[in-house]
Amino acid sequence: MHALDTGFEPIPPQQAPELMAGYRERWWISGGWALDLVAGRQTRSHIDLDIGVFRDDGPHLFDALGRFELHTAGGGRLQEMTGPDDLPLDSNSIWVRRPGAEQWLFELILNDRDE
Repeated sequence: MHALDTGFEPIPPQQAPELMAGYRERWWISGGWALDLVAGRQTRSHIDLDIGVFRDDGPHLFDALGRFELHTAGGGRLQEMTGPDDLPLDSNSIWVRRPGAEQWLFELILNDRDE
């Protein structure tokens, strides 16, 4: 585990389909960019891109996003994830970056669901 680093590349939501290519489960833009997309205009600058997924679809992330490094973010710390068994139970946040990169590309927000 290492201390949380907040350096994100400024990725616009239009790049999300490319980033999520291969992920066949439902996903969506969330956070500040989602509000701007609904408003039809960018209302402020954004430091990151948040992409929502359902927590129970999480195991599929590793097949689709295997070209990236995934880290659980929580409690001010990052923990590298190596497979589906590392999906966080106590965090809703996964940070994603290219292997060996310093900056993060986007944040996955894990959402719970029921019937």
